[in-house]
Amino acid sequence: MAVNRQKPKGFWFNVNAELVVYGSTEPNAQVMLGGRPVQLRADGTFSFRFALPDGRYALPASAYSVEGDAGEPSWNFSATPATMVKSGCSRPSRAGNLDRAERDLRKRCSHD
Repeated sequence: MAVNRQKPKGFWFNVNAELVVYGSTEPNAQVMLGGRPVQLRADGTFSFRFALPDGRYALPASAYSVEGDAGEPSWNFSATPATMVKSGCSRPSRAGNLDRAERDLRKRCSHD
C-alpha cells in the first residue's frame, strides 16, 4: 500500500541530525557506546552513527583491554532544533528547554 505524504500548507522546514562518534584503541579491546557493542576494524579504529531526535542524551563510552585496563568517557548533550525568523535570529522550539546561548540570542532578538 502506498503512503500518501502531502506537504504541509504554507511554509515548512524539516531538519534532522545524527551524531557520528569515532575513535581508536587497541585492536583486541572491547568498546561500548551507549550500552551497545562497537565493532572494531582490524587496526582498532571504529565509528558509530546515532540518530538524534529532539531530546536530552547521555552517551557513556567504555573500552576494556584484554589485561583489564579501562577507559570510560561520557558526553551529555541535548538536540533541540530552532526555527529561523527574520534578521537571522532564532526562536527555540520549546521555551522550557533553553540553554544559556539560546536565552542570550532571544534577548538580542527580542525586537522581532
